[in-house]
Amino acid sequence: MVETFGGLTGLQWALLGAAVAVGWLNAALRVSPAPPLGQVVSAADTPAEVVGTVAEEPEPVPSSGRGRSLRFPLSVSAVRAPPEGPFRPVADTVFVRYWTGPVPPPAHAESWRLRGRLTLRPREAGRGGQLALLAADWRTARCLRRAPPMLRWSNALRADTLRRLTRGIGDRPEAVEILKSLLLGYRGHMPRELHHAFAHTGTLHIFAISGMHVGVFVGILVAALSVCGVERRYWVLWLAPMLLIYTLLTGAQPSATRAAIMVTLYWLAPLLHRQPDVYSALALAAILILAAAPDQLHDAGLIMSFTVVLGLLLLFPVLIRPWQAAFMPDPWQLEPDPVWRRWLRHAGLLFGNLVAVSTAAWLVSVPLTAVFFRTMAPIGLVGNLLAVPLAWLIIVTGAASLLAGSLVTALGALLNQVNAMLALILVRVMSALAAVPGGHIPVEPPPPWWIVVFYGMLSVWCLKFGVDTSRGRRL
Repeated sequence: MVETFGGLTGLQWALLGAAVAVGWLNAALRVSPAPPLGQVVSAADTPAEVVGTVAEEPEPVPSSGRGRSLRFPLSVSAVRAPPEGPFRPVADTVFVRYWTGPVPPPAHAESWRLRGRLTLRPREAGRGGQLALLAADWRTARCLRRAPPMLRWSNALRADTLRRLTRGIGDRPEAVEILKSLLLGYRGHMPRELHHAFAHTGTLHIFAISGMHVGVFVGILVAALSVCGVERRYWVLWLAPMLLIYTLLTGAQPSATRAAIMVTLYWLAPLLHRQPDVYSALALAAILILAAAPDQLHDAGLIMSFTVVLGLLLLFPVLIRPWQAAFMPDPWQLEPDPVWRRWLRHAGLLFGNLVAVSTAAWLVSVPLTAVFFRTMAPIGLVGNLLAVPLAWLIIVTGAASLLAGSLVTALGALLNQVNAMLALILVRVMSALAAVPGGHIPVEPPPPWWIVVFYGMLSVWCLKFGVDTSRGRRL
C-alpha cells in the first residue's frame, strides 16, 4: 500500500512543491510591484493628485465647518506631486477625507482622480511604512470609471444589510463597529484602540471574511436544501450563485474569495461524478485567484489565508487525535454511559477541537505574523480560545437576525441587542488580554532561513506524529 500524508503520495507532494517553487520564481521575475507613496513623494505634506480605486464603501463623518464629508480608503495606482508634474506609478493605500458637493460622491469600486493635500506620517511602532492621508473635495475630483452594475447592486444590498444588522443598537457605536467588520467585512473604519487590542492578542484574523463566515452561510443553505429535498449532487447549482453574491456582499476580500472558490469546487465534484478533495480544491482556488490577479502572490492577506488553511488541514488531525483517544468511551465496559457522562464527553471533544484549531492556526501563522506585522503574540493562544467561539456566536446570531428580521422587525432588533452584548463582551475580553504584560512582543522580521527551518520542523513533526498506528497509514 502506498503511504500518503495529507491524502497525497510522496511523488504528488514533490510535484506540488516543484510547481509552487517554479510559479513563485516566475512571478518574482516577471512581477515588479510599483513602489509605495513614500518612495515617490519627497515631502511629507504636499499638494498632490492621485488616481485610484475606492477600496471600501465611503462612510459619513461628523460635519465640520466645510460641510458634509466622507472618508474611505483609496487603492492608489498613480500620483503626481506637485499636481502639475507627470504621473508616476505607485502601489499604496491612501485614506481620504472627501468633502461632498452637488455632484455624486465616490462609491465602492469606482475609479477616481482626486486632488488635495497629501500627508505622509509614520505608522505605529512595530509596523513599517508610512500612513498616507489625503484631504480632497468635489471641485477638482473626477470619476474615471463607475462601478459595474453588479457591484452597484451588491453595494446597495450591503448597505441595506448593514441597516438591518444594526437596527436598534445605533447608540452603541463600539458594538456597531465590531459587527460591521465581523459580519460584513467593512475594513478601515475600526477605531485604532480596538484595532490594537485585536492585533496584540493575535485575533485580528477573525475580521477577515473567511472559512468560518462562509461555513455558517453554507451550513444554512445546505440545511435549507436538505429540507427541500434537493439531491446532494445538485447542491452546487444553488450554492455557487449564492456564494458569489455573499462574496460580493462582504467586499470580495481575498480570504472570502478563497473560501467561496474552495467550497464551490468541493461541491462541484459530486456533480461531475468525482470524489471531493479539499487539497485539490485549495490548490485550484490558488491557481484561479493568481490567474486573475498574479500580483496577489505578494499580498500578505492571501499568503496568510492559504498558509493558515493548509496548516489547519495538516496539523489539526495530528493535534486532535490524542485528545479524541482520551475522550473515547471504554470499549470493554458493559453498561452504557449515563447521559451526563456522554454530555461531558461531547463537551470535552468540542473544547479539544477548539484548542487544536487555535493551536494549529497560531503555530502556522507565527513566522508570517512576525514578517508582515513585526509582532509576536504569545497571548494569542488564549485569545483565540475565547475570540473564535464568540465570533462564531456573533455570526450565527447575525444570520438569525437577518432571517427573523425579514419576517418580524421587532424580533430582528431583539437579536441585534443580543449581538451587541456579545460584541461588547468580545471587546472587553480582548482589551483585557492586550493589557497583559508580555502578551505581545514587537520583533524584527526573521530571516528567510529561519522561516524555512520553522516550517521544516513543523513538517517533520507532522510526519513523525501523523502516523495512525491502528491502521498503519499516515493521516
